[in-house]
Amino acid sequence: MTERGGPRAGETYFFLHLMKTGGTSFLEHIADNFAPEDRWPPEDGPRDLETADGRYRSMRVLREGVARRPRPTMFAGHLPYLAVDIVRPDVTIAFLREPVERAISALKQIQGSDGPEPRSLEELYEHHEGRWSLVQNYQVRQFALTEEELVETASQIDAFFPGRGAEALDSPQFVHRDVDDERLRRAIDNLGSVELVGLQSSYGELLEELRTRHGWRIRSMHRRRITSNAAPVPEALRRRIAEDSAADVEFYAAAERLVASRRR
Repeated sequence: MTERGGPRAGETYFFLHLMKTGGTSFLEHIADNFAPEDRWPPEDGPRDLETADGRYRSMRVLREGVARRPRPTMFAGHLPYLAVDIVRPDVTIAFLREPVERAISALKQIQGSDGPEPRSLEELYEHHEGRWSLVQNYQVRQFALTEEELVETASQIDAFFPGRGAEALDSPQFVHRDVDDERLRRAIDNLGSVELVGLQSSYGELLEELRTRHGWRIRSMHRRRITSNAAPVPEALRRRIAEDSAADVEFYAAAERLVASRRR
């Protein structure tokens, strides 16, 4: 049995895995430190966590895992910050990434599954539904969404697409809400309550903090799901993404200030 990480027996961790921020590589470190029976959601194998039939983004499955305590001590998922209220962990972990680079990485992943003649990044940004769920202001939306907003959005979806509202309730990371000043402030406040905030650009610093302050074994710098698409991206698209995701840009700047202040 793998020796669990963390200095205190019973300490609970929750990894808020924002897509395209380096989180898939971080799952390897979780597997290095926690036995399968100590991790949630359950896995078919030590590296299959993200492909487990939607369990990784399911609020229902998360609630089931919390009900099973004390066994699971490491929770993870493609879930927004509001899921912290379900887990109530001792330590919450999240990685963030520069918004334009994160958006381009998400678009390239979509492009890779776009069929034998994939559309250009510009076409995908203009027409693919993933722009609203996974690209535009994605990071700030994950930290701003409230339970009340989620229920309201699910009700609106259900009115037009019966049955789809339940899907939104269970997979809230895909829910789109326009970001106003109030939601941006809420997201920044919520980020401030996350015990361990890492930036993809300085990935090793958070790993070192886990090693020195929380007793994790960091054996190597795991690197997974790195896109092989190195094609240049038009500057016009970069500028448009930055303009359309201005709230994400501001949110990330706040994250940089938070990480720098904690480092000092």
